[in-house]
Amino acid sequence: MPFPLRSVRRGPALWAAALLLAACRPSAADRAPAAAPTEATPTAPGAAPAFALKSLTGETVSLASLKGNVVFIDFWATWCPPCRISMPSVERLHADYKGKPVRVIGVSVDEDIDALRAFLKKKKTAHPVLMDPDSATASAYGAEGIPHFVVVDREGRLVDQWSGFAPGFSDDWRKTIDRLLKS
Repeated sequence: MPFPLRSVRRGPALWAAALLLAACRPSAADRAPAAAPTEATPTAPGAAPAFALKSLTGETVSLASLKGNVVFIDFWATWCPPCRISMPSVERLHADYKGKPVRVIGVSVDEDIDALRAFLKKKKTAHPVLMDPDSATASAYGAEGIPHFVVVDREGRLVDQWSGFAPGFSDDWRKTIDRLLKS
């Protein structure tokens, strides 16, 4: 059974979101080289690609360290308009699941760490943000553009993913997370 990839709804929202997504998709010349092959394929059910990324404070966070939690990952960048539009929804998700076995993590593909730091300070972002400046982790998860969102279950399996952002995505995220919390 193919892995479900959510996309924007049909109609005018489809065209608007497609244009926004295209604006945040790097050209072939700008893309980071593909990450080394892993046993997991990001488009099929199974183990999520492992990662160990640094936060802005220098702490290393790995997917393995988050086992036992449902993990929501937002691949994004400060220069991406739909990423910035989606941030309040991601922040609400983080706040709403605080105290539950859910971890909401941003993974920034920004290369300019100082700009990232300033952006997060200005926005008063509460959820943890990890750095993926070469986009290797984003590539391992199949992100061809940003924003790209994934949900990993408590056992470290990739469960669902969404590319781009449109109204209604946060409802889908919550349904997936709630289903995993009940299982």
